[in-house]
Amino acid sequence: QQASEEARKHIVYTNHTLVRAGNQAYELTHLKEYGYYYAEKRGFVNVGVTYTQPLVVSNDVSLDLILSLVTNPTAKNVFFTVGLSFYNN
Repeated sequence: QQASEEARKHIVYTNHTLVRAGNQAYELTHLKEYGYYYAEKRGFVNVGVTYTQPLVVSNDVSLDLILSLVTNPTAKNVFFTVGLSFYNN
């Protein structure tokens, strides 16, 4: 319990799938046929900032409000995302 609480203070988001079935894979022949370089020159793909605000819903349930502003300078895109993370106290 204590380790879980300490981790919540430092982790914004994590996604790990440790089984082969959970990871998409492609044959090398498909990559050669359909693949291409992302950009013609070097550059940043995603640059952003994230803010996390813990919120107490009740004595038993809390949530984190997660706001992110991310830009892709190479593609000249800007994204704003909102996330919620629910957990038991």
